[in-house]
Amino acid sequence: MKLTAANYTLVILLVLPSRVWSFCHELDVGKIDILLVPIAGGYFTVTPTEAREVTKLVNPKIAIPKHFWWEQAVQEYTQGLTRVRMLNTPLLKISKPELPPPTETIVMPWGQR
Repeated sequence: MKLTAANYTLVILLVLPSRVWSFCHELDVGKIDILLVPIAGGYFTVTPTEAREVTKLVNPKIAIPKHFWWEQAVQEYTQGLTRVRMLNTPLLKISKPELPPPTETIVMPWGQR
């Protein structure tokens, strides 16, 4: 799902197909400001490691992992990423001029998503 509001481009990957890069090109998503990416692994989504690789390919300004039910998934997803911010609140408030250069990963608190 792609949403554009107030000059932001937000892409929510509900289910990651195995060919996500071509999928994003088919949707013509363009430059992505914020990417919500499922990292649970399983039948309908990719593993945290695969989600990390997709994030690198898509190259959003902000990546926010979602659909995880255990801390190990977050650790696996963020492994090797240099710009990771763990929030203490389930709220992220940011303006377009405040968007970082690609890619900062922001993890919302466990149990408060």
